Amino acid sequence: MGKNLISVIDDDESVRRATSRLIESFGFRAAAFESAEMFLTSGQLHETSCLIVDVRMPGMNGLQLQSRLAAADCRIPIIFITAYEDKESHRRAMQAGAAAFLAEPFTDEQLLQWIRNGLRPLTSVYPVYSKYWNYLTRKRDEPSLFKGETKRLHFGMYGPCEFEMFVSEMVDTN
Repeated sequence: MGKNLISVIDDDESVRRATSRLIESFGFRAAAFESAEMFLTSGQLHETSCLIVDVRMPGMNGLQLQSRLAAADCRIPIIFITAYEDKESHRRAMQAGAAAFLAEPFTDEQLLQWIRNGLRPLTSVYPVYSKYWNYLTRKRDEPSLFKGETKRLHFGMYGPCEFEMFVSEMVDTN
């Protein structure tokens, strides 16, 4: 798996294509979806390390997706992008824990910086990682418990939701 997967959700095909290419030029893997619903049913949720989401889309909008992920206790960093400056959406997104809210036009460098901020070391970004980090590192010397999984954890090769499921499974069974 190696590289972080950044998923782009935007109903505008040209934005999806351009943003995906840009993300790949930064050295990340990219997956593009035309709707929040397509992303949720894609099977990519647990592999995604960061989301770049349009605020306004038909069907489930970006803020609704953020709420749905939060309700499922899935803490994927979300960078909202929008062509429409809307202070209320900005406020709601940031209050709900968005990593960033970028109004177009923004530079490639700004997007890269916010992606990097969203991908900070797991222990500083997600409370669940900090909560279980000591438990996991104490257990890493038990090969029968992790079967090589600790190495993946140290290199951040799990997406946020996948990691939480893995941690819950390990803690519940031990």
